[in-house]
Amino acid sequence: MQHKKRKKRKTWRNYLGKIIVLFIIFLYFISRMGSFSFISSSETYTIQHGKIQEIVSTNGLIVRAEKHLGTLSEGEIKYYVNDGERVAAGQRIAEVRLQDLDEKAHQSLESVDLKIESMENIEHEAGIFQRDIEKLDDQIEAVMNKIQGDIQLKRYNQLEEYREQLQGYINKKDSIMGQGHFEGQDLTELTEQRQNLLSEINRAVQVIISDEPGVIGMGSDGLESVLTLKSINEISVDNVELFETNHEVEERGIRLITDHQWSIVTILRKDEQLGFDEGRTVRVKPQGQEREYRAQVRSVIEEEESTILILDLTEHMPGFYHHRRLDFDIIKNSYEGAVVPHEAVVEQEGKIGVYRVDVNGFARFIPIEMRTQNSEYALIHDGSFRVTEDNEEPVTVRTVNLYDEIIENARRVSDGDRIR
Repeated sequence: MQHKKRKKRKTWRNYLGKIIVLFIIFLYFISRMGSFSFISSSETYTIQHGKIQEIVSTNGLIVRAEKHLGTLSEGEIKYYVNDGERVAAGQRIAEVRLQDLDEKAHQSLESVDLKIESMENIEHEAGIFQRDIEKLDDQIEAVMNKIQGDIQLKRYNQLEEYREQLQGYINKKDSIMGQGHFEGQDLTELTEQRQNLLSEINRAVQVIISDEPGVIGMGSDGLESVLTLKSINEISVDNVELFETNHEVEERGIRLITDHQWSIVTILRKDEQLGFDEGRTVRVKPQGQEREYRAQVRSVIEEEESTILILDLTEHMPGFYHHRRLDFDIIKNSYEGAVVPHEAVVEQEGKIGVYRVDVNGFARFIPIEMRTQNSEYALIHDGSFRVTEDNEEPVTVRTVNLYDEIIENARRVSDGDRIR
């Protein structure tokens, strides 16, 4: 009987022990499920090739090689070219009819121009046929000598034949030299008449003509002769601020941009000027646009509280001939390589790194070395980098590669956590 009781007590204890063990295992898994749920919810980031730029955002004055051709008066305006169009020297740009002019004056000018052109062509052609004229003169002289000789010898039977030959040569000469003759007028008279007609027309019409090749800019702010590529070498902060606020655009003004080189003058803070050395090449990008333009630092003019930076450009930027102010970014440095977000970078045992997700789905700490960074991303070495510690020989450290998967919010996990 006692043996049976001990057996029952032992069975009950074994059963209770199993229940306790199972309960402990259950509690363990319950505790781990929260951790797994937290870790598996961590977002990952695939390392991509990207670009990080060191940028200074500013604004400045555009300075061009240009001249003021004139300001159109009130009246009926006729434009012969468009804003931004390239023109040749002597090309008519625009005209204004200041008063009513009889159309007969224009018709008379056209008629006189045609006559002058015709007479000039005839004179040119006469020069071309000068040998024929000289030959005819020789032939005429020869016939005259024959006539005089026969008369002296009292031989009259061939005089009629000589007369016909002589008349033929004279008719040919008149035909060559007499073409285009304007009765009662010569070239000098026609030229004088043309000048009188032009004076009459010019008093009634204002004409703007380009005096050299260039690009036409409609509108003038009056700074064309003040802000030049040469004068800005001596410019001051006060000058820049004055030019920015005290100029008005005259819509009837016409400018001629004569050179493809142009400049930007901008004011920087002392902390922004670092790295801008004279002669250095940088890139500039108008704000709101994607294209970058090559620029060279011509001059750095330091004043007490700020610095003037003068940039020279030769590339054509749409609208540069028309605007005086420009909001733009100066790209001091540009780096390309593997890019990771700042949230993915952590420090472990004095080393910075990221958590890479290995093939088994676990987070593994991988050391990294930054090349540069901005407010959102860090540009790092990929594949490997070399470090030197305590004056020892450089050591190659294996690091992440492009397209590796890393934990984006690294502070939410630990080394060895299972991610998936």
